[in-house]
Amino acid sequence: MLTGEVDKSNFGARLIEINEEIRQLKEQSGWLNDLVLIYYQGKYLEDKNEKWLFTTRNRQFPEEPPETFAIPVKSMLGLSGTSVVVLNVAEAPGNRPTGDDVYALSGLGQFRYVLSDPTEVAKPDPTLLRLLQDAVSSKQRLGDMANYLKEAISRQSDKFKSSSVVLDEAQLARRIHGASAP
Repeated sequence: MLTGEVDKSNFGARLIEINEEIRQLKEQSGWLNDLVLIYYQGKYLEDKNEKWLFTTRNRQFPEEPPETFAIPVKSMLGLSGTSVVVLNVAEAPGNRPTGDDVYALSGLGQFRYVLSDPTEVAKPDPTLLRLLQDAVSSKQRLGDMANYLKEAISRQSDKFKSSSVVLDEAQLARRIHGASAP
């Protein structure tokens, strides 16, 4: 988990560690369920056809263009296996609303939840993280997990302004528990 002073370099270093761990475990076992969920809680911006995850530097230097300090979502494409970015976000000022027109990168799934109350993002145990933990522990496939979250979020419309899930067919069928799972 990265908290406190988070920037592009320590985020990139963490992605390298994750890839190396996946490589080593796959080498040892010959098989690995290498689904990687990247949970991001904070401000998110769409700018110049790119999606950016704000870092602490973006808050410290708000006059700088986002790409100076923010993490591009596409940087997660280099991960091994199936990667899904879970965004628990308060939209940054100037962010254009997307509605159902959700940006997705081929090979990278995305769950995006925009909060009605931006202060929810600052809470150490936000609602979405609890729901995500329940979904991961109780569901066998990524598609089932997405449906579980969709239903749970719809029951809490007072907390969430909008939500969207972008997964391709292979991602929907992806197992999230053990090789012997049905």
